[in-house]
Amino acid sequence: AEQYKYGKNRVEADAKMLQAKEEELINRKQDIRNRLTQLKKDRKDLRTAMEASTAKRSAGSLAERLKKVEDECKLKEDERVSLELEMTEVKESLKKALNGGVTLGLTIEPKSGTSSPQSPVLLRRTLENSPISSCDTSDTESCSTLPVNSASLLRRTTNQKPSAVRGHVLKKAKEWEMKTGT
Repeated sequence: AEQYKYGKNRVEADAKMLQAKEEELINRKQDIRNRLTQLKKDRKDLRTAMEASTAKRSAGSLAERLKKVEDECKLKEDERVSLELEMTEVKESLKKALNGGVTLGLTIEPKSGTSSPQSPVLLRRTLENSPISSCDTSDTESCSTLPVNSASLLRRTTNQKPSAVRGHVLKKAKEWEMKTGT
């Protein structure tokens, strides 16, 4: 979901792909979380078994198993952290894709959302009243997040051209006429 010219089908495809990826990452996160809790439980059990054990052989094998469990626990924790980072990237991309779709008048809703989809006309009305879509200000950064091919944006920018130059020319012409006396 980069900032380039966006078509309706492209927005929908990106949003669906990102929603599917987000669900997959959530499932992987849950699996990793379950595996981590199991590993931590095993580690705790092995530590208590080591403390209770008096034989050197069993203590050595328990220590070896404990080391393997701790290594696997560290690996799973690293995997969980990288998965969290990937999830935040996907969520940001999904937000951008959904915002891109809404500015084009689409009705893309996140799957987890419970709100009912709105008509494109109603979405357009709410967007016109929102501060994000108000491109009437001289601040061009607020408008840079909108897609380039948005028809409403193009209409707004063509109406904003100042006519101060024309008035300035007329004023100078009148001054010239008064000066020359014609």
